[in-house]
Amino acid sequence: MKTHLFFIFSVVAGIFCAQPLYAEPAALPVIALKLPCDGMAPPAPQELQRFVDEASAQILSNPNDSMAYVKRGTAYGDRGEHEKAIEDYNHAILLDPENAEAYFNRGFDFEMLGKFNSAFSDYRKAIKVDPALSDAYAGVGRILDERGLWEEAVTAYSKAIELDPEYAEAYYLRGMAHDALGEPTNAAQDYKKAIALNPNDACAYNNLALDQQETGDFSSARMNYNRAISLDPQLATAFANRADLNLQTGNIPAALQDFGDAIRLEPNDARLYFERANAHHQQKKYGSYLSDLWSGFTKKWLPPKKS
Repeated sequence: MKTHLFFIFSVVAGIFCAQPLYAEPAALPVIALKLPCDGMAPPAPQELQRFVDEASAQILSNPNDSMAYVKRGTAYGDRGEHEKAIEDYNHAILLDPENAEAYFNRGFDFEMLGKFNSAFSDYRKAIKVDPALSDAYAGVGRILDERGLWEEAVTAYSKAIELDPEYAEAYYLRGMAHDALGEPTNAAQDYKKAIALNPNDACAYNNLALDQQETGDFSSARMNYNRAISLDPQLATAFANRADLNLQTGNIPAALQDFGDAIRLEPNDARLYFERANAHHQQKKYGSYLSDLWSGFTKKWLPPKKS
C-alpha cells in the first residue's frame, strides 16, 4: 500500500487547522517493500586490476583478440566503469559480430547506466547469436519489468529457467514479476525455489515473508523476516516489514524497535518515519506521531532499492 504525500499533508493540516486539540489524528497507511536480490559480489579491487592488466597485455600482443576485450570489459564493468566496459565490448563486436557474450555484457552495462532500450536490443542480439544463453533471457525479463510488462517478463524468466533449471536469480526475478501481477502464491513458490538454490539470499527471505504476511501466514512470515535479518543485519527493508507485521499482530513495542533499527540503517528514507508515526498513533503518543510526520517531510521519498 502506498502513502501519498497529499494524504499525509491532509492529515497534518486536519490536525492543526480543522480538528480541536483533543481530537485523535488519523492513522497512516503502512508501506511494505519487496527487494530484488543483490547477486554475487564482484571480485576484490586488486583482483579486478589484475584482470585489466592481463587483458590489456593480451590486447597489446594480439589486437584482434575479441575475447581479450570481453575480459577487460568485464573487469571494467565489475568496477563500475560501465562506459569503459562498453567501449571494449564495441571493439569485441567489431572483431567478432557473432560474440554473444560481448552483446550480453554490453547490454548489462547499458542496463546499469539506465539505457534500457540499448540494453534490450543487445540482449535480443545475444539471444539471436546464442539461443541457449539463459542470462540474456533474464536480461530481457528485467527490461520488461522496467517497462511494466510483467506477463512478458514472466515468460522471459521462464525461458531462462527452462534453459537453466538451477538459475536462482531467474526464479527470484520471476517471483518479483508475479508479485507485480498480484500473484503472491506463485511468487512465494519462486522465492522458495530461489532460496533452495541460494540459501544465503536475504532478499528472497524478505520477499517470501512479505507474501506470507499478505496471505495471512504470520508465523512463517516472522520466521523468514528473522532469517533475512540474520543473513543481512543491514537490510533495512526487512526490519521495516517485520515492524509492519508486529503492528498487524498487535506487538507495538516490537514494531517501534524494528522501525528504529530501519531508520538507523536508512535515516533519510521518509517512508520509515511515516510508518513509525503509525505505530506511535496506535499507542496514542501523538507528540511522537507528529514528530515523525515532520521528520518524514524533511527527508527524501526514496524508491524501493534495486540492484
